[in-house]
Amino acid sequence: ENFGLLDKFEKCASEYLDNKTTKSALKCMEILQDAIDNPAGAVDKKTHTNADGKEIPLDAISSLARDLLHRGHDFCDCSSESMKACPACYDFMRFKTLLYESIDACNALDNIDC
Repeated sequence: ENFGLLDKFEKCASEYLDNKTTKSALKCMEILQDAIDNPAGAVDKKTHTNADGKEIPLDAISSLARDLLHRGHDFCDCSSESMKACPACYDFMRFKTLLYESIDACNALDNIDC
């Protein structure tokens, strides 16, 4: 869980897909909005770390959530195309990690898309 509220959004969407009677798509979308407004969520406000002590990329979380919420289709298409073009070598690993998270978030959005 290195992407805080984005991970929480993805979990919510997965649970919604599994059981639509106990979860709500709206609740998942509220988590996504929270990721924009307060990407730190429950992480340590001073160090920006999660419970495992790993730094949370707050700016990336907020930006990914904003693009997903407001430009979902274009953002997901771009993420998918970029994933195909990005080499899986050491020099690109941080970027590739952001792409993986983007794809995960896009899949979660698909799970709750009505």
